[in-house]
Amino acid sequence: MKPGLLAAALVLLGWGPPGPPGEPWREVRHAGRSRYQVVEGAGGGTLRVRSHDQNSALLRAAEIDPTRMTLRWRWRVLRHPEGADPEIRARDDRAAGVLVIVRRSMLPWRNRALMYQWSPARPMGEWSRSPYSREVRTLVLRSAPADSTWREEERDLGHDLATAFGEAPARIQAIGVICDTDNTGAEAEAEFGPLEIAERGESR
Repeated sequence: MKPGLLAAALVLLGWGPPGPPGEPWREVRHAGRSRYQVVEGAGGGTLRVRSHDQNSALLRAAEIDPTRMTLRWRWRVLRHPEGADPEIRARDDRAAGVLVIVRRSMLPWRNRALMYQWSPARPMGEWSRSPYSREVRTLVLRSAPADSTWREEERDLGHDLATAFGEAPARIQAIGVICDTDNTGAEAEAEFGPLEIAERGESR
């Protein structure tokens, strides 16, 4: 890793004790406020997110060289937003997404984002652009219904960012989660375990 970036081989981005997430997490509102609540305290906590006609993301700064790094997490959907389809602008909602923000310039609207999302309306493995921004690429990791089953993920950040944008960036600016329902006006609920950033080959 480059000097000044995260030096630990394994970084746990936990949610903290039960209650609303605090520092170093920051909520970015797009349309109202989705409800974020830590419901368990052990092992970094479990984050429960509920949204009803709302759209906000929870982000944490993470200055990382993604070249040799993996991102791990577990998640489950308790309720999908009815009628959502992230390929259609007027229905671009999802119960659960994991965001990787890439800084390109001092101008925030020029930054890029990769979103891993859970969408029963789209096939697993599908890559696409956000209908709202050419600088946001999405990858459908899960398309299962809301059956409350936990799924575990492990992604090669350098590989996925290169696939999304043609090259791996020099660094990542932030990582976070999103639950949004502002287009459909529907309700959604999901849970996330802690996010883990590790060098490839590092055990849990």
